[in-house]
Amino acid sequence: MLSSPAPSAQRDSCCVSGVTGGSAGGDEVPPGAVNNLRRLGTVLSNFRTDEGAEVCQEACTSDRRCGGWTYVRPGYEGPRGRCYLLRRGSSADRNACCISSVDDEDPEAGGGRTEVILPGMRDGYDLPGFDLRPLFALPAADPELCRRACNSEFMCRAWVYARPGTRNRAPVCYLKSIRGPKSDDSCCVIGNKSSLF
Repeated sequence: MLSSPAPSAQRDSCCVSGVTGGSAGGDEVPPGAVNNLRRLGTVLSNFRTDEGAEVCQEACTSDRRCGGWTYVRPGYEGPRGRCYLLRRGSSADRNACCISSVDDEDPEAGGGRTEVILPGMRDGYDLPGFDLRPLFALPAADPELCRRACNSEFMCRAWVYARPGTRNRAPVCYLKSIRGPKSDDSCCVIGNKSSLF
């Protein structure tokens, strides 16, 4: 059976399989880009290309509306590569299909947007109440910094990362003494100190 994108490998004595195109490490990663990262968000435009990730980076740089881009390797969405130009505020996940970057370089909004949603983090939620201490600004737009702050604080049980421009101009972090009920809110990413939701 042919699959696109290629599924994860599983051992099975019945079969021999492989992947054509779309090799996770075969494409050149431009400076400032991240390998094996897929950006998710509002798409401004998309186009097919045979020229690799650099053409996506150049297209995003020349469009003032563009806040980030994703290059999907050949073999995942057809035989050719595809560029997606995204609005500001995109999130990301780890995926071998793609090479991605963002071009939102406002230093007062936490520097270049490097937000990556890792396993155990929940995007699009808030945890109202139970603040352990007042919010604090983060040096970069990265929920991992908030998770680390919670892990290093003995009394912290959960955390909320608020994106730049939602609660404050800079990205901010709230540490929680209790993990209360979550509410839908696109401003934020939440997580527990140690266990998954």
